Amino acid sequence: LLYAPGSIEPPFFTALAWMDHAGKETPLPETTRVARFAPRVLPDNRRVAYSELYVDKDIRILNTALGTEDRASYEGQNAFPIWSRDGTAFAYVTDRSGQDEIWLGARAPRGGDRPLITQADFGDDRTILLASPSFSPDGQRVAYQRNASRPIWPLRIWISQTAGGPPVPLVPASHEGYQGAPT
Repeated sequence: LLYAPGSIEPPFFTALAWMDHAGKETPLPETTRVARFAPRVLPDNRRVAYSELYVDKDIRILNTALGTEDRASYEGQNAFPIWSRDGTAFAYVTDRSGQDEIWLGARAPRGGDRPLITQADFGDDRTILLASPSFSPDGQRVAYQRNASRPIWPLRIWISQTAGGPPVPLVPASHEGYQGAPT
């Protein structure tokens, strides 16, 4: 388990740590002291992606073997990074167009990011919040949480194809869903 000890409100500067099944904490090499949010281990088990929760919310990648950090997002406020199982792509939430969207990023910094889920996918049902994207095991779909304006749902889980196409709700409107990961 990887976690960021402490709280995010107000932003506290934190370090990342591994925790084993017995509860033993092993801090990762000291790097930039920032407020970290939503850390995720990459498929190579050597790197960790996290959202920097500060004035500019960027996604950063920590190489735990080398003790180095790289910035993986450059525009807007960005959060909830998640990598495909093969490590070739990542999805994240961004507001770079003025509203929450989910974008797909290439592995290299500034490597051809593109929008996957935008307001246009939902017509005039305004998106209030997108969060927690998660890839399917084959990398062909992304599940995510969405809160909309009509009606205002607490949160619903949706699935979109990475190749494009209309989003599909995971459960009917009569159900509320808060977390999901495709299998």
